[in-house]
Amino acid sequence: MQNAMAEVNKRNRSEGLPDLEMGIGLNETEVIVGNIGSSKRSKYAVVGSGVNLTSRIESYTVGGQILISESVYSQAGKLLRIDAQRDVFPKGSEISLRIYEVGGIAGAYNIALRKEASSQITLAGQIPVI
Repeated sequence: MQNAMAEVNKRNRSEGLPDLEMGIGLNETEVIVGNIGSSKRSKYAVVGSGVNLTSRIESYTVGGQILISESVYSQAGKLLRIDAQRDVFPKGSEISLRIYEVGGIAGAYNIALRKEASSQITLAGQIPVI
């Protein structure tokens, strides 16, 4: 999905639309999924603390990133190229959570995230900050 964003943005630019960026957060846990509500009003939804934690993980992403929880890492870690890891304190949590940045996946998939060239430039000299 992340690699497909280049084509999405190419199409957007050709139509005069802005570029889009997407961050992905993954977590492996049990949740409740299905039609929730009553016979008068129901909706298909996913609920549970795992959904909330996954949302918190996604909130740490920037465009183009895939962040995973410890549970995903323990299930698939041997197949993944991990580019970074860090401990965070998600909203509502009293303990830290280790998250991992995925840069690629091996095995039958054998795919890596494309990295765009950095648009940062090195300044010729220091700029004083007042």
